[in-house]
Amino acid sequence: MVFSEVPQTSKVRRQKIREFLQSVSLEMSEDVETFVVAKEEDRIVACGGLSGKVLKNIAIDESIRGEGAALSLMSELLKVAYREGCFELFLFTKPHYQEVFESCGFKYIEQAHGEVILMENSYAIEAYKKTSTKTASFGRYGRMHRDERQSLYVGASLFGARGVCAIGLGASVCGQRRRFVLSFCGSLPYD
Repeated sequence: MVFSEVPQTSKVRRQKIREFLQSVSLEMSEDVETFVVAKEEDRIVACGGLSGKVLKNIAIDESIRGEGAALSLMSELLKVAYREGCFELFLFTKPHYQEVFESCGFKYIEQAHGEVILMENSYAIEAYKKTSTKTASFGRYGRMHRDERQSLYVGASLFGARGVCAIGLGASVCGQRRRFVLSFCGSLPYD
């Protein structure tokens, strides 16, 4: 396998990536800044993209699954991300691929409706979740109350369309609900 990078400006090469992704029932995310592509005999057999801090469009051709291609691809993607200064990374995947990404150093965070899971490599959200219940806020009469609740959410239908997902941090402070969307992705393929 030979790896190469494909920037956003390379329209012809990105069209070939789009065709490969369609062949494995994935839609290409237009916001991917850089793709890493693996080729064998001038044929794309794997790819993955970096969009900010989110790894997207990770796909391996069935003909090379089980040969360590996922680990090789993820190593190349991480090199690109680290070179760009992105050390805390996230990815969405189907639950049955969780073990593959765990073997690449990613950790499960949350799941939405059994269809998509969110994973990260830095454990920053895990630390956030552990400290969130320790945060106190001032309530009525200036007293400290431990009524601030923060959480992570992953919503497969957050925006009302099947297959649309988002990740974010949610907080309920003194009865007010707040949501901060960290990332939004289009559709996910369904088996």
